[in-house]
Amino acid sequence: QPGAWGYGKIHGQMVLGPCGETYFSTYWGDRDELTFGGSYRGDLLFRLDPNVTSIANLGVPVEGHGIPSLTGWAEGGLLYGEAVDPLAEGDSGPFFAYDIERGEVVFRDDDPAPVGFRNVAVDAEGRAYYSVTGGRLARYDPGTGEAADDAHQVPGERLRASTRPAPDGTVYAVFQDPNEFFALEPSGSLRPLGTARGYT
Repeated sequence: QPGAWGYGKIHGQMVLGPCGETYFSTYWGDRDELTFGGSYRGDLLFRLDPNVTSIANLGVPVEGHGIPSLTGWAEGGLLYGEAVDPLAEGDSGPFFAYDIERGEVVFRDDDPAPVGFRNVAVDAEGRAYYSVTGGRLARYDPGTGEAADDAHQVPGERLRASTRPAPDGTVYAVFQDPNEFFALEPSGSLRPLGTARGYT
């Protein structure tokens, strides 16, 4: 609306849903002079139906936050994201799980504090892995509806990018600070793959 804060860009992945639809979110991008109020309550989640090229506005999943990273588990009907509070000093905010059928956030983790806000890795069982303070990964298990610190120390400060599970269930990913490749095995163990040439 005229005079209201706008929506900067699509920053996270565009995520395939269980019925062939695509989900994506906006991200404020630049927090300078950002204000909430009027039509702007936080960044939006959308559903794109490729059959009729229609876009549905699903609202603000995490009030007062932007969504720089989004991924999902189509088989389980879940979207996973990281939300950033633009008014906080430095990047801070929760990891969240959004149930597509129910149309609502069903899990939110503010503690331990997520960091990085650039990628959530998802394994073949639909478990979501995201960076938290202290160079660790937290793991959300949709089977229990709970998150816990993963047992393994990770090779970098923050998870930057990851693949879908390979046919054998392995997820390949890269960390930042330092830039290191690794494989997340179906067993949950981490296998180092060497140093990336730079920010990847």
